[in-house]
Amino acid sequence: MDAGSVDGRADLYSLGVMFFMLLAGRLPKPGERLTDVVPGLPRECDAFVEQAIAPSPDDRFPTAHEFRLALMDAYPASRSEAEAPSPQRRQALSKAPPNGRMRALLSGLARLVFGRRSPREEAGIRH
Repeated sequence: MDAGSVDGRADLYSLGVMFFMLLAGRLPKPGERLTDVVPGLPRECDAFVEQAIAPSPDDRFPTAHEFRLALMDAYPASRSEAEAPSPQRRQALSKAPPNGRMRALLSGLARLVFGRRSPREEAGIRH
């Protein structure tokens, strides 16, 4: 692959690796499922990571928007129905400015990782 053919999917690959590392505490190994390393996670996390870090860019999420939507779909599977984001909240997130969406995405990821509010939220620090 030449440098001219690299696009945003390379960044999404990196985010997928970071997602795996945040939850597993180490880099993923080829063919390894996240739920093999962290058994308490929902199976939706496996499908998310598999697509995010697919060896071929053509098999990865085509856009950051698709990456975010897939992550948002995996997140409620890890929470009870009472804690899952409402359809209204999900729609509001999709219309938020990019920096607001990223903060919301990272907050959701922190909740998934920590099982509670992020350390910054616990300290009362605004993003």
